[in-house]
Amino acid sequence: MRRSANFFTAILIFSLSLISMTCKYGWEQAIYRPDSFRRRADSITELTGDSTTQGMLSALGGNTTYDVLLIADLHYGKKNVDRREDDLLAWIDSLPASKKPAFCINLGDSADHGKSDEYDDYLSFESRLKTRVHAVYNVVGNHDLYNSGWDEWKDKMYPHTSFYRFETAGLSWYFLDSGSGTLGRPQIENLKDVMEDDPKPKIVSMHYPIYSDDINMLSYFTLQDEHEVALLFKIFKENKVKLVLDGHTHKYFKNDFGSFTEFNVSTLTRDGECALLSVNESTMELKTTELP
Repeated sequence: MRRSANFFTAILIFSLSLISMTCKYGWEQAIYRPDSFRRRADSITELTGDSTTQGMLSALGGNTTYDVLLIADLHYGKKNVDRREDDLLAWIDSLPASKKPAFCINLGDSADHGKSDEYDDYLSFESRLKTRVHAVYNVVGNHDLYNSGWDEWKDKMYPHTSFYRFETAGLSWYFLDSGSGTLGRPQIENLKDVMEDDPKPKIVSMHYPIYSDDINMLSYFTLQDEHEVALLFKIFKENKVKLVLDGHTHKYFKNDFGSFTEFNVSTLTRDGECALLSVNESTMELKTTELP
């Protein structure tokens, strides 16, 4: 009798947890992840001629030594977090003009539940950030897609596409859509074709890590398809990828794969943690620094 009571209690707790989760993140996403990554990211968008990117490049003025601010997992809509946005902006203000980040990369999960008001809260912060950097490039994360949040993301988040690239003087910057835990064949095939025609060294940004450290043994924290990961390793190795930036795990870690390095950026909700990428395109030195 006691075992039966414990079993039904466990079922009740699980059911209540599922109901609570679905109320927050959407019924559809609680049951399955919509197979929409193929329509989101079937063809890469070129931003080199985009007005925002052109403005950033003009501000760089051909300078090949600059810094890039890296933020991840802001989770607007999540309660009881300490993003310390004001501290981050004050830190940027304290830097001499020559040391201010040229642009910012946001590595995904800007919203916690994919809701319109959460994106509005993020954009309020981003508007303040954009008075201090020349551009903010956004990556789509898994939380951004909850409650059918893709339409909100695409409408509100620059550059309004989740699979894109641009070039600086000596580097190509690629941004991938891993928000569903996979890239999908169309994105991988298009990525391979474009990279093979691009002779420059490359930096790739995405939300899910391609490989996690030994603490994150569960596959939830990485791309889900091992065959897809093997393809990415091959593509990256053969096409001068030097650095892969990602988030999702809410902590810092770094993996050295020989031909390229993976750097995972911690969450801005953890005491305002973020990172800085220092770039020297002349020597191709790429240095990542964790910021307190």
